[in-house]
Amino acid sequence: MIIQSIHAENFRRYEILTIEDIPEKGLITIDGNNEAGKSTISDALCFSLFGRTFLIDRNNTHKLVNWDSDYCATTVQFRKGGTNYSLTRTCDKEGLVAAQLLDDEENIIADEVKEVDEKLLSILGYGYETFADSFYLMQRELTTPDSDSIKTMVGINEYADLIDEFNADSQNNRDQLDVLRPQFEDLFQEIENIGVDETWLPELVEARESLENLNTDKQKYTRLLDQTIKDYPKDQPHYQATLSRYNIANMLSNILLPFMIMIWVLWGLSEFFPKVLQKAPLLLDPTFKNTVLMTGLVVAAFYAVSLFYSWWLDGKTLQPLKRKADEGQRTLSGTLTHINQVDEDIPDRVKKMLVSIAETSNLLPKSSLPQAKDSSFISKITNYTSETSEATQILVDLKQDLKQQRNVVSRHQDVLNNAIEAEMARADEAGQLRQKRNKIGMEIKACSRKIKVNDQANQLLKHSAAKFSAQFNQIITETSSRILPSFTGGHYSQIKIDNNIQVKIFSNEKDDFIDFDEVSSGTQRQIMLSLRFAMSEQLAINKDNQQQFILLDEPFAFFDHERTVETLEALPESSDVVNQIWVFSQEFPKEITASKAIHCDVSDAQLLV
Repeated sequence: MIIQSIHAENFRRYEILTIEDIPEKGLITIDGNNEAGKSTISDALCFSLFGRTFLIDRNNTHKLVNWDSDYCATTVQFRKGGTNYSLTRTCDKEGLVAAQLLDDEENIIADEVKEVDEKLLSILGYGYETFADSFYLMQRELTTPDSDSIKTMVGINEYADLIDEFNADSQNNRDQLDVLRPQFEDLFQEIENIGVDETWLPELVEARESLENLNTDKQKYTRLLDQTIKDYPKDQPHYQATLSRYNIANMLSNILLPFMIMIWVLWGLSEFFPKVLQKAPLLLDPTFKNTVLMTGLVVAAFYAVSLFYSWWLDGKTLQPLKRKADEGQRTLSGTLTHINQVDEDIPDRVKKMLVSIAETSNLLPKSSLPQAKDSSFISKITNYTSETSEATQILVDLKQDLKQQRNVVSRHQDVLNNAIEAEMARADEAGQLRQKRNKIGMEIKACSRKIKVNDQANQLLKHSAAKFSAQFNQIITETSSRILPSFTGGHYSQIKIDNNIQVKIFSNEKDDFIDFDEVSSGTQRQIMLSLRFAMSEQLAINKDNQQQFILLDEPFAFFDHERTVETLEALPESSDVVNQIWVFSQEFPKEITASKAIHCDVSDAQLLV
């Protein structure tokens, strides 16, 4: 960045300040007595660029306005990277500041203070603090630049910012872990205190389903028993009467069959084998033969009727009743088995709980029908030999047993429903706690992962920054070795910056690097002039400034005449980058020829050069 011109109105002691035709390279000397307005020039330049000066910050800019005016204005034209810019700032008595940045075609780049500052920072690559530590050297404030400015000059400020950001993020995550881990442990303990058994709720639900199925079966057997109770009083006498008729018809057919066979044999012999009956002429008498034939036909007819009738009774009545009796047998057998069985589908833990709550020895009451009577009763029912009153009573008793068991099942179901509801509430509570714990666990993992990633990133950044620092240190050492001897009378020859961003100086007398605070205050200022110049050059290179100006305000207060002359002659040739050198002093050696010389007079309210 090279300054091309400075113009100011009503700025501090000057009503008009105009400096034009500023050479891009060489010494620009500004001399004059105290209060002659030398520092006003640097202040005008600083205010225009950064909205403040070395001594007046942004909150007190109204102090820059000339006492006899209501406002001040400054305009600086400068060149950066082949582009010309014009930057204007104004300020009134109330401290209200305005700014505008134009390009070389007078197009507005930015016209608000914040926007101008942001745009200027992107153009120059540095702000006021770095400028003051590198390109604006005031003798009365000639001290070691702070670490942030050095980092900017080194080119690792972005690394340092990232490292600080990662460290801050890691610390935030560590702080968060300190909060999250106790919460995680507390939730874990709360879940343990609830004591949810993951298998208990499924067992309860399984038992309830088993009882529902059991109750459904009992209802089915109750309906079957109702049907049997309804049908047996009608079917039993009907079956017995039909069976009696069947037996009579069957017996008659059994009697008629041999008689019929004998008659037909006799008739056949007389009809077809008469010779056999020659000794019984009566059997061969035609009248007798006709009588035998008619008798055979009658017997055959009776036999056929009785046989058909028995078949009809068996197929039409007896067999359907027997099938019905078989169904009754299955109903009774199933009912008795169902009543007396212990349901194996109910988990043992649930069964023990139900028995304990019911204060009984069995899950369900067993049948009141003696086991010895089961088989005989079922056989009688199947054969319709049981008396109606006896069968009905037993069936009613079985139905009552089923009803009693259904009532017990219903009570068990109520117990299970309450237990399931309570367990679901506990499980929901534990589930919500687990959800919170899992969420916190994920946050803990995320924080730990971020810390690990930040640490790895910092290691990489520090490694890269160390390479930049080493490279910068080498450059500073080389640059300072060109100009430091002339500034210090050959006592010190090199400057370097250690890993902690601290300045070290090579003492030719001690033949080693020493700390900055080991030398006298006068020598410190001489060394800092060299360091600032060297660092300014490197900062300009890092920010892609092919040419850069520097302000040196009273830099030779502790130099003797000879060293001052040597330094002023050496400065223009010390760098191909920092080549526009503004030097402020009360007076300059007569031997020095400046590229542009500006003289300030206490009596002048205008300065036009």
